[in-house]
Amino acid sequence: MMEYVPFFLLAAGLYGLTRRNALKVLLSAEMISLGALLLVAGSPYQPLTLFLLGASAIEAMVGFTVLLWMYRTYETIDLDVIRGLRG
Repeated sequence: MMEYVPFFLLAAGLYGLTRRNALKVLLSAEMISLGALLLVAGSPYQPLTLFLLGASAIEAMVGFTVLLWMYRTYETIDLDVIRGLRG
């Protein structure tokens, strides 16, 4: 049963990328990273696991920084509203 968890995380993450809220999109990207990490952790490429863990931490830091900037600039994290602000 536990061998299906990475695939569930990948599928849930891909579904979440279609959402309108920037926070949900960011968390979905983290789910995809975690699913990839769990797939690699059981393989013979275990040193790659440390690289994926570091890349995921950097991705989260940059993503939350952009999310905070979006909220301070536009006072919303709804991606449809932000897309509609193009000139």
